[in-house]
Amino acid sequence: MREHLIFQPIAGSLVLSATGTYYRNSSDVFSDQGFFIKANPGNSGNVYLGNTGSGIVDKYPLDSGEDILVNIYNLRSLWFVGTSAGDIVHWLKYGID
Repeated sequence: MREHLIFQPIAGSLVLSATGTYYRNSSDVFSDQGFFIKANPGNSGNVYLGNTGSGIVDKYPLDSGEDILVNIYNLRSLWFVGTSAGDIVHWLKYGID
């Protein structure tokens, strides 16, 4: 096991408190196998995810309750934007590192 993976959280949530504002996880979280990303089922709007913090062009939309497996190493490399204030994104590390 690599040292940087010790004491890493395995799941969390991110509140997108303002519409049109780009958010990413506040700290690095690593996974060799990626992350499940899920838009909260109670969200009023869509959540978009991408690899930059500008514009929703080239972003992947998630409807309320929809999820996706993203094969990335660091959760912090993903950016999220919601179409409704207070939308929530949940994440879960995939696999065992």
